[in-house]
Amino acid sequence: MKNNPLYVTRPFCAPPEEFAEEYRRMSEAARFTNHGNCHERLERELAGYLGVPYFSLVNNATTGLMIACKALNLRGEVIVSPFTFPATVNALTWCGLTPVFADIAEKSFNLDPRRAEEAVTTRTSAILPVHLYGNVCDTRAFDEIARRRKLRLLYDAAHAFGVTRGDLPVGRYGDISVFSFHATKLFHTGEGGGLSCRTADLKNQVDLLRNFGIRDTECVLTAGINGKMSELHAALGLVNLRHIAAERNERARVRRLYEEQLESLRGLTVIKPPSGGREALQYFVVQIDAAYFGMSRDSLCALLETNGVYARKYFYPLCSEQAPYRNLASAAPENLSAAITAAKQLLCLPFYGAMTSTDVDRVCGIISKSCRSRPEMPAHA
Repeated sequence: MKNNPLYVTRPFCAPPEEFAEEYRRMSEAARFTNHGNCHERLERELAGYLGVPYFSLVNNATTGLMIACKALNLRGEVIVSPFTFPATVNALTWCGLTPVFADIAEKSFNLDPRRAEEAVTTRTSAILPVHLYGNVCDTRAFDEIARRRKLRLLYDAAHAFGVTRGDLPVGRYGDISVFSFHATKLFHTGEGGGLSCRTADLKNQVDLLRNFGIRDTECVLTAGINGKMSELHAALGLVNLRHIAAERNERARVRRLYEEQLESLRGLTVIKPPSGGREALQYFVVQIDAAYFGMSRDSLCALLETNGVYARKYFYPLCSEQAPYRNLASAAPENLSAAITAAKQLLCLPFYGAMTSTDVDRVCGIISKSCRSRPEMPAHA
């Protein structure tokens, strides 16, 4: 089966002729960057789709996080989860900020508001929670902490495209939310990202920073960078956005197929978002309790790979265990017990709209067989 590998995700590909038409138009205009027609259209369309008043495109989400830090004038320390993709924490370091790790909540796997507040010092300027797997953080608690402690609130929404809690879009929380449009995401522009801002002033600052800080042809107001999205990437986004509803429907189908076969397995828990609102459909995540499943998460992941199924241990190792950060006081393992457990147990299975029922059967067959072939397990308490 290695001749037919299944990867953790597969980029959605819109009909090539649709992209060709957009390319024809930009070729006629001879404009491939610097806020051309495709860029401006996509920015408006995404603001509408995401339900946010102010939205800015950037060339990737890592750049977006860095721009957000500058736009918010962050200094000193920023509280962040260790259980995230390294870009979340790396962006802080590139901006001269000190990441301070706080533990996650055991059920949501998001930054725990209580532990985050315990980590606040006189040097803290912001909290950076991540909507992990698209599951919305405890935004009410973080809003209250930020207000009371006079902190900025910056959300990493890389996994949360189109997500709502009830009727409220995720991009309306905090001062700024940063989205990723990398090719691995539900909605993608190949490479790209975007920022939703609370106020028009913040959007103006973001737009200035993404374009070298240039106000006009003769004036540079601030030390910005080149964070613009190109016309080619924006054109791909325009095309893909037309098909987002269909891709979401297909992913919901795949999720149901997985759940039908996996939810009854002992020692395996399917991680689901809270009910109410539009969910992310970004990843399909399971939690493996080796004592009951009979095999560790790592052993299962290795077995799947042997059979041509490339699941991912998102996110292992923790950012706090990586070389740039392991010597920070906040990286001490005794402070991060819930994150350490999650990093050892969670596994993202192949999940994308083009998966067939045969593909799902193949993945579930390997997992089910592994569970059945386990040694005698302890009874549940």
